[in-house]
Amino acid sequence: MNFSSPQIFTDWSNVFTPETGGVYMLLSNPSGRKYSVLYVGQSNNLRRRINEHLQDSQSHFKGKIMNFVYLTENNKLKRDSIESNLVKNYNPKFNILLKSVLQEDSLGNLIRTMIKNQEKEEKEKQERIRGLLLYLSK
Repeated sequence: MNFSSPQIFTDWSNVFTPETGGVYMLLSNPSGRKYSVLYVGQSNNLRRRINEHLQDSQSHFKGKIMNFVYLTENNKLKRDSIESNLVKNYNPKFNILLKSVLQEDSLGNLIRTMIKNQEKEEKEKQERIRGLLLYLSK
């Protein structure tokens, strides 16, 4: 996983954040050189979602200066898996709802199985296409 470099969470965030799907982490101000993960989320439009965190008057993050990182991923099942694993690893304090769902590890197993099946189907499809192209080129 390659996350972006930490960026300051400001009104300018929407200028630099892509309008693609992905997973993001909201980070506290660094203590020394370490960041603390406050929240892990995902969206099919990172720019819109980050901007919503900034604009929402009910947001826990409103008015706080913090940083965020993101990685782009358009596949919803992969985003679910990445988000789930990040929440498990970092235990962010604002992911209360997702934490309760992840207590039942069956969801994580289901997601991983679905991703593996989808990847297997995609690989088989590509092999069939290669075989057809090879046959047609003869």
